[in-house]
Parts: sequence; C-alpha cells; structure tokens
Amino acid sequence: MTNKHDWLLKKTPRAVDGMKLWGENPRLSSEFQYLSNRDFAEEMISESGDRTALINLAKSISKNGFIPADPIVLWQDEENNKYYVAEGNRRVLVLKLLLKPKLAPKSIRATITKLSNSIDLKIISKVHVCIAPSFEDAEWYISQRNSMTSLQRRWVTEQQLKWVMNLYDKYNGDVNIIQSKIDLSESELK
Repeated sequence: MTNKHDWLLKKTPRAVDGMKLWGENPRLSSEFQYLSNRDFAEEMISESGDRTALINLAKSISKNGFIPADPIVLWQDEENNKYYVAEGNRRVLVLKLLLKPKLAPKSIRATITKLSNSIDLKIISKVHVCIAPSFEDAEWYISQRNSMTSLQRRWVTEQQLKWVMNLYDKYNGDVNIIQSKIDLSESELK
C-alpha cells in the first residue's frame, strides 16, 4: 500500500541555480511582484521580514554546510517545466546568495560575500530535495510546517535548558563538544 506522502521519502540532488523561489509565498507581501533573487532578499530583510534571522541562517550554512534534515520541497510547474520551491524558500534564497553574493541587497552584501568566501561553494551548489508530484500535493506539507495547527511543536525554554544540561552531564561539561551539538556560544552556554 502506498502512502500519498511517499514522495517525501525520496531525496533527489538538484542544482540550487535551477530552483525558482515561490512568488506567492505567504512570507512575502502580496503587493509586489518578485522577479529576481534580490527582490526576494529585499523583502526577507525588510521591516516585515527578519534580517537577523536571514543572516544567521547564512552564517549557519557557511559554518556547518547545508543540513538536509528539514526537506526542501519543490514542485514542477506544468506550464514552463521549471521547479519551484514550495517549502524552504529562505534556505534556498540564502544558498543562492552565498553562491552569487553580488545578487544580495547592498545592505547585507558585504556580510554575504564574507560568508561566501568562507565556504566551499561546490558543497552547496547542489542539495537534496523532495519533489512533490504537484503543488497541491505539497500543500499538506506546507501547512504542517507553518500553520497554527501544525503538529510540530518547538521546545519551550525549560525543555531547551534540560537538553543542554543533559549534554553537559553526558560530555562532562566539555563546552567544545556541546557547541558541536548545538549552536550556542560559550557565553550563552554559561
């Protein structure tokens, strides 16, 4: 018996340059048309977007590489045969900017360029993605990841602290090992 979500089990390597960002992404303003990666980036760092979160994501990717645990979901448009990002637009945008820092808005270009120079671009030029049979098939996953009724729940502060303490005990307080497991500075750990 096949499950209607079996497509999520298969990850296919795809070139980042071949992925198109989704112009109707709810994170974006519906008042504008997004024609270029710079348009998407400008919106993501605008007042309605979150510049710090985007830069932190770029820092994480440049430091740790792209971590494929949380799938990027694409679908192929039947009219133009191009692949669009249904889920993971911020991550794909950051990958695109790291690959071509000149595309970054001026306000973050120096930071993106510096981060781009610190990573082997070959390792982020192609990433594993899940390809939905259609956009309609991707809708369920988008809803699960982002809706208020999502089954995914983040840990509250107390649960995060408990996790850090468990790591601390397990690794005998070795801050270097703990930092390799979680993305916190030494002062944040203390």
